[in-house]
Amino acid sequence: MLKTLLRPRITSNTARGLASLREKVGKIDPLDRFPVMNIRLQGHDFVPLEKYQAYVHKIAKKFQFPVVDSYAVAAQTSRATTFKPQSTIVDESIGLSQYERVVRVGPIPAPRLQLFLQMIRAHNPIGVT
Repeated sequence: MLKTLLRPRITSNTARGLASLREKVGKIDPLDRFPVMNIRLQGHDFVPLEKYQAYVHKIAKKFQFPVVDSYAVAAQTSRATTFKPQSTIVDESIGLSQYERVVRVGPIPAPRLQLFLQMIRAHNPIGVT
C-alpha cells in the first residue's frame, strides 16, 4: 500500500478531456502570407526620400519579396508665415512641400515580415517618415 501512495500519478490533458494551449492554437503555417503591403514614405526633402525609396525597393528584392509597384504621389504644398512682433504684418512667408512615395510589396511571408520592417526602420533617414 505504501508503494502505491508514493508512486507518481501520470495523467495527460487528453485523458481528462482537456485540450492544451498548443492543441487549441494549432500549427503556424510558415507559408502564411500577407497579401499586398503599401509602404508609404513621406518627407520634405526630395533627394533623401527618393534614395530611401530605392533602398526599400532593393531590400525587398534581397528578401525575395515581389515588388508589385513603386510610384510617386503628387507633392502637397503649404505656406508657413511668421508675423512681426505685436502686429498682424507678415514678416516672412515660406512654402513647404511634402513629397510622398509608395512601394507596394506582396505577398510577404509572415515569418520574414518583422525582420524586413526592422531593417527598414533601422535605416530610416532623418526627415523621412
